[in-house]
Amino acid sequence: MCGSTSKRSITRQRSDSVLQKERLHELLVAAYGEVTREGRFPWLVVPEDHTADATIRAIHRNLSGFRGHAGFANPGIALACDFVIPSERAILEYDERQHFTMPRAIALAAYPTGQAEGFDIEEWKQECLTVRARDNHPPYRDEQRAYYDAVRDLLSNQNGWRVIRIRHAEYDWASSDADRYLHTVFSNARPRRSLAVQGDDRPIRRVGVVSHDYRLRNALGHTDFSEHFHRINRTLDAAGCDTILYALYTWSHGSPVPRDYASVFDGMENVQTIILELGEPDAPQESLRTEIWDRKRTVPATVHQHFSTSGDRMGRKEAFMRDLSNRVHRDAALMLCGESNIISTVRDGEAISDPYDFLPWLDAMHIQVVLNPIHDYMVRYEMKTKRGHYSRRGRTVIAVWNKGKRRGSEAANPWTVHHDGVDRTYNVQELKLDTPGRADYRAGVVDINGLTAPEGQKPDA
Repeated sequence: MCGSTSKRSITRQRSDSVLQKERLHELLVAAYGEVTREGRFPWLVVPEDHTADATIRAIHRNLSGFRGHAGFANPGIALACDFVIPSERAILEYDERQHFTMPRAIALAAYPTGQAEGFDIEEWKQECLTVRARDNHPPYRDEQRAYYDAVRDLLSNQNGWRVIRIRHAEYDWASSDADRYLHTVFSNARPRRSLAVQGDDRPIRRVGVVSHDYRLRNALGHTDFSEHFHRINRTLDAAGCDTILYALYTWSHGSPVPRDYASVFDGMENVQTIILELGEPDAPQESLRTEIWDRKRTVPATVHQHFSTSGDRMGRKEAFMRDLSNRVHRDAALMLCGESNIISTVRDGEAISDPYDFLPWLDAMHIQVVLNPIHDYMVRYEMKTKRGHYSRRGRTVIAVWNKGKRRGSEAANPWTVHHDGVDRTYNVQELKLDTPGRADYRAGVVDINGLTAPEGQKPDA
């Protein structure tokens, strides 16, 4: 019965899509004259690998690595366009649900910065992460559709044609004011790349990690880092760090210490990025926010924690997946406290369950570093197992937390580092900090380039 209901739903969607396209065609002809449906161009052909440009080759490589499907491209196939409008030198694509997949999000992530498109690339990526449609007939169909959409976008742009994309059901084209809405769509179809986190394109190579005892109050009366924040930053800058990762509960809401661009980067030469959380222990989770300060931006990008345990609601984990584009900074992804539970261990940790395809996403996005700031020590052993899985394929996973958890024992070090599946915490170089009266403040340096050194004795982390 359920299967029949699902088939009827799909049939209704397809029928509605056909009617909407018919009405849209009528509106386009009335507004712009000549319009060709299923239009083709001599240059809009799936390229051979050796003739494709670097971006298209990278997209093909990323999609092939996502689920291991490699035979989805058919070089020489001419691609059709939903609507071709010569007077506007525009192509209009009507994207139904099957276009919003993880492979499509992966393809969009590889588009060049400044790529001129007649749709919001970030909005399309977010929709892909929200809908996460799947079409397994044949098994590589999602990769194929994503690749062909990318080829259509990129080759059209290279040949002076603007691709405008609209989503099915975003508007009823049978409405009385549809002509006015269509005009708005065309007039607003300009490049709108909203991702603000990318910043410097250089890879992260030297990370400073900072921890303290979050039960102790400073001279300002707060249990945060703000009193010595600038001293700590300058010490890590002098050590050559390009990134500083603070344990969470970094900065209390009531701290009088300035936290603006000028003060955050004051006196530093090497540090390009500082990651901190605004909030304090016992504060409601919704009041906490993590800030990514980038030297090339005067205001920080902000992200929020989505979940904390493997048993949290599905919706929270889906929200995390939708938020991934805001978690990418240079070649790193930011994973907040508890979000490492996006995967689960099964059979006593011998295997991993990844229902949200997060591990393939890390591979496809070429994430080299996972930054994992935490509130306090996570006692469950499987957290090390999960970080080990995230670090496979040559990645580095860096976690740091505050000491002072009231229950149970804590590890000797307030940080862990995993590289290529191996615990490399012993490679953290601890620094002496100039923080008078606060011996609990600790800082270390992770030299990612040095993590290829031979494995040695590992401490209990």
